[in-house]
Amino acid sequence: MKKKLLVLTIMFISVCMQNLIAQESERQPADIIVMMDTSGTILPYYDAINKRVLNEISSKFIRSGDTFHLISFNASARHELTQKITTETDISRLVSRFMLLYQLGQNSDMLTAMDFAKDYTQNLSTDNKEKILIIISDGIFNPPNESRYKSYNNEQVKNKIDTIASNLRNENWKVYYVKLPFPDNVIIKNLDNEVIQNISETVSTDANNINSGGTGNSGANNAKTDSSGKNNSETTNSKNGSSGTNNTGGDTNTGNTESADNNGSNDETKKEYTDISGDVTNSVGTDTSDLSNNPDEDFNIKDDKNNLPILVFPNELIAKGKNLKLPLQIKNSGNSDTELTLTDIVIEENGVTHSIDIQDKTITIPVGEEKDLLANIKLPEGFNNKNSDVLLRLVFADNKATMPQTAKLPLSIQPTVLQKFFANEYSWLYILLIILLVLLLLFLLFFLLKRRTSRPISRAIKTVSDTPDHTGSLARNKAEEAKARMALLNSTTQKKQPGFSPADPFAKIEVKRNQSGMTEIYVFNQTRSIGKRNIHVMKPGTRMSVGGGASDSFRIFLVNFPSNIAEVRYDGSNYNLSILKPEYFPYATSNTVNNCIGKTITIVSDKGYHVGFTFREYEDPISRLNKVLTSIEYT
Repeated sequence: MKKKLLVLTIMFISVCMQNLIAQESERQPADIIVMMDTSGTILPYYDAINKRVLNEISSKFIRSGDTFHLISFNASARHELTQKITTETDISRLVSRFMLLYQLGQNSDMLTAMDFAKDYTQNLSTDNKEKILIIISDGIFNPPNESRYKSYNNEQVKNKIDTIASNLRNENWKVYYVKLPFPDNVIIKNLDNEVIQNISETVSTDANNINSGGTGNSGANNAKTDSSGKNNSETTNSKNGSSGTNNTGGDTNTGNTESADNNGSNDETKKEYTDISGDVTNSVGTDTSDLSNNPDEDFNIKDDKNNLPILVFPNELIAKGKNLKLPLQIKNSGNSDTELTLTDIVIEENGVTHSIDIQDKTITIPVGEEKDLLANIKLPEGFNNKNSDVLLRLVFADNKATMPQTAKLPLSIQPTVLQKFFANEYSWLYILLIILLVLLLLFLLFFLLKRRTSRPISRAIKTVSDTPDHTGSLARNKAEEAKARMALLNSTTQKKQPGFSPADPFAKIEVKRNQSGMTEIYVFNQTRSIGKRNIHVMKPGTRMSVGGGASDSFRIFLVNFPSNIAEVRYDGSNYNLSILKPEYFPYATSNTVNNCIGKTITIVSDKGYHVGFTFREYEDPISRLNKVLTSIEYT
C-alpha cells in the first residue's frame, strides 16, 4: 500500500508541478470542490479513480494558488480536506487524503451530498475566484432509512435536484460530472421509471482492465461465504494483483450490501437501483464525462456548458378558482437559436406532487433575444380557497434545461364569481328566488302560448260554420259595430226605477234533471278575445254570479258595473237569471228571467250606459269540428 501510494503521489506531483510552472499565470485562483462517492458500488474503480480521474483533474484544473476542497459521501456527506496549493507538500497531502477514501459505504445519498455541498459553498469566501465543482459518482441514488430523502417520490427528487442546481448556477459554480460505470447484475432505472440497464445486458467486470495496473484495493473487505451459510470477511493484499473482488464460479461480489446479500450461496441477489446522474447533469447544464472500462482509452472531463437559456419566473402566482396563468420570460444566452417545448409542470405543496400536462407550448428564441411564454394551468383537487407556497418545476421536451428550472413561489387562489355566490350565507335564499322567478316565467309563457294556439282553432271552426261573405260586407259590419258601440258609450239616458224587489240569493234550486251543461255570456260590443273566461260548465243545482267584478263568474267589463248584480241558476234543464240588484235592470218586469238562453237582457250602468247581453249554450270547438267532419258522407 505504501509503495502504491508513493508511486501515485510522485505521478500526481509531477503532473501538478508541470501545470504550476507552465500555466501559473493563465487564470485567477479558483476554489475547486471534488464531491467523491464512496459507496460500495464503485469499489471496483478505486484504482481507476486514483490514476486516470485524479490525473485528469490535476492536469485540467489545479493551479498554483488554488484551494482544493474534498467532500466524500455515501450514507451521509463529510468534509475531508481543504488544502491551498502552493508547494509539493500541499499536493502530497491532497493525494494522500484522496487515496485513503475507500468505497465501502452501503448507501449512496447524493441528494444529501449536494445539499451539503450547496451549504458548504455558501460559507466560502470566493470573491474574485473561479468556482469549480467536480462530482465523481456512478449516479446511483440509494439513501439510508434515516435519510429525509428516503420517503421522496421521483418527482420530489427531481424538484430537489433542480432547486440545488439552480442555487449553484446562481452562485456561478461550474459543475463537472465524472460518470463511473454501473455495477453488474443489477437493474438500473431512471427517475422516469425507464430501465436503462437490465441484468441480461450487464457484462462481468474485469477488475484488472478497469484498474489498469493490477493493483488491488488494500484494506477492502471481500465477503466470502462458508459452508454454513455465514458471512466471513478477509483482507486481500494488493501483492497478488487482485482487484478487490472475490470471483467464485464466475459471480462477482463486491462485498457491498448495497448491491448483494449473501444467503448461504455464491449467487448474488439481483437488486434494482435508481440512477439520477442524467437529472443532475441536465439540471446543472453539463454533460457526463464517462469513465471507460478500457484502461488504454483516454479519459477527458468535458467542459461545462454555461450557456443555458435564462428563465425568469413571476414574483407570485394568482389563480382564479382552478385556472392559473403562468407568465414566463426566457432569454437565449447561447451561441445558436434555441427551441423549447413546455410539456409538463410539476407542482409540489407540503410534500405532495402533482404533474400537470400542458398543451405543448413551443417557442423559438434567437441568439441574445428574450421571449415570453404563457402557460395555462388547471390546478388539481386540493388547491381550493387557500394560499400557500408551492414549488414549480418545468419539464421541456427532449429533456432540455433552463436556468433555473425550479422556483418556489407564493400561490394565491381567488374564488370565482360563482364560488363567491355560494360562499354567501344567504345564497340558498337567492337560489329559491331565482327558482320562483323561473317558474313564474314558465307559467306566463305557457299561458300565452295556450291563448295563441287556441285562436286559430276558433277561427277555423267559425270559418267552417259561418256562411261565406264578401270582404266589403265584413268591413261594413265592423264599421256599424264600432258606430253602435260609440253610440252606446255616449248614451246618457236616465235609468228607470225597477218595480220589483231583488231575488232571494239563498233560494233553493230545484233539480229537474241530472245533466251538466256548458254556457257562456255574450256581451254586445265587448271583446271575446279573453279565452274561456266567460265560459263555464254548470252542474244541476249550482249558481254563478254575473257582474263587473273580477270574482264574478260571468264578467261584464265593457263599462263599469259592480259585482254580483245577478246570478245564473241551473236546474239541470233550464238556465234562469235571478236579478239581485234590480236598479241595474230598469227594463226587466220581474226579478227572474226564466230560460234566459238566447234572450237579450239590457242593463244600465251608474252613468247611464246601456249594455246588452245574452246567454248561449256553448259547444267545444273541437267537438263541433268533429261533428262537421263526421257529417260528410262518402259515396
